[in-house]
Amino acid sequence: MLNSAQSIFNLIRVRASKEYQDAVPALSDKSPIGDVATPILTNPLIFKEFSILLGAFLEYEVNKRVWDNPLAELIRSNGRPLGEYTGEIANNPVTPRPYNPNEPEKVLEYAMLDDKVAFYVRNVKELFKVSIAREDMMGAFASYDNFNDYVSMKLASLESGRQISMFNHVFESIVANYNAGALVVSDVHTGAGNYAAWTVAAKNAIDGFAYPSTAYNKYGSLAGANGDFKGWTNPDDIYIMATADWINSADVNFLATLFNIDRADLRKRIIKVIDFGYDAYKKDAETGETVFDKHVTTDISAMIFDRRMLHFTNDLEIDDTFYNPETLVTNYYKHWWATYQLSPFANCIVFTKGDEPAVVESIEPEFTVIDTAVAIDDVIAEITVTPEDIELSADDITVSSAYSLIEDDDSSTFKDLTQANALDYIGIAISDNVITITSKVATAAGDSASISLLIGGKLFNLFISA
Repeated sequence: MLNSAQSIFNLIRVRASKEYQDAVPALSDKSPIGDVATPILTNPLIFKEFSILLGAFLEYEVNKRVWDNPLAELIRSNGRPLGEYTGEIANNPVTPRPYNPNEPEKVLEYAMLDDKVAFYVRNVKELFKVSIAREDMMGAFASYDNFNDYVSMKLASLESGRQISMFNHVFESIVANYNAGALVVSDVHTGAGNYAAWTVAAKNAIDGFAYPSTAYNKYGSLAGANGDFKGWTNPDDIYIMATADWINSADVNFLATLFNIDRADLRKRIIKVIDFGYDAYKKDAETGETVFDKHVTTDISAMIFDRRMLHFTNDLEIDDTFYNPETLVTNYYKHWWATYQLSPFANCIVFTKGDEPAVVESIEPEFTVIDTAVAIDDVIAEITVTPEDIELSADDITVSSAYSLIEDDDSSTFKDLTQANALDYIGIAISDNVITITSKVATAAGDSASISLLIGGKLFNLFISA
């Protein structure tokens, strides 16, 4: 039985010219590589023809070495090579209207659909190139294994480069849309210790995707949009993309219940990535070559999305070969044109890390009692937080409880005080590690209230009893 390299040599021979066929013999399973190496490497014209045809017949070996793009099967591959601009059209469901037997003329009215349109422009025109020198090819002819390994490795780098670029462009579009506010962002963060809240939010989103809604897309906020778009997602089209460090901490059994599928099928619905960022490149001023510039990233940890969100069309893909007799080098080229963007009609929700909460060691004092009347803007408490170099923000301070201590007294300043509106009664200012609390109301004799604050996890109690 022929090995793969022998099969490739024979396929090339079948497609080659009569001169090539006369010079290079067909191989059997017992033929040594020298039977083809000698005529190919000693005759420049034969070597040129062999080098040009080689790229077309190494597909199997090449595909085994190409980088496995985890997004490849989700990306739409249809293209429109004749135009720079393309459009995606969706429409809102038809709304009902009342039945009226007294208006038969309505049958002649044209029923307009609520069409929504998004336009895309071709934004990828890239060229991938790899060169194989004659002396390198001579080394590859040492054995069939050497030939397969070396040449397929070289040519696989072309397709791997395209797949990596495709992956990179997808994340470039995610970053751009996120930074532009074009993605729905959950108020549930993925910080340490928040996994339980995230799983509830994830379940709510997956359930919510199934129903016609405007809650999970931002089409209506785009410039030129004619109103909101009401969309929904087939459960089989819902995927989770998440950083490996976040999703690996997940309970696999729970995630399987999110999708109502077996654990074995769950792997296909979760895409793990290093981060939600992309590599930016620039042109080297001296060489003119494209070189790495920087990695642009975000604070996204996970996103749940409709697979139709990844709008990526291959508009042109051409492989070609050029043999340079001046240098005895064969150049292999892959031209690739494409259009990529996120569809504004597809459901998607993003989960971010959020700011890491400040770690407070202690607060001083832990409670304050105000036993006199105060005026608006009076300072009613000053709290010192340790460590001294802590970086506090308003997000590190929350109201844990607030209520009036006087029941059924409609004349009390604090009669409507609740946890939800407590910050209408007190002001909070932060300066380094000192928190100053001021009154936003003037108190009178008989007023009495309790307000409790959580400051970086430490409890502070404020009692007001004028």
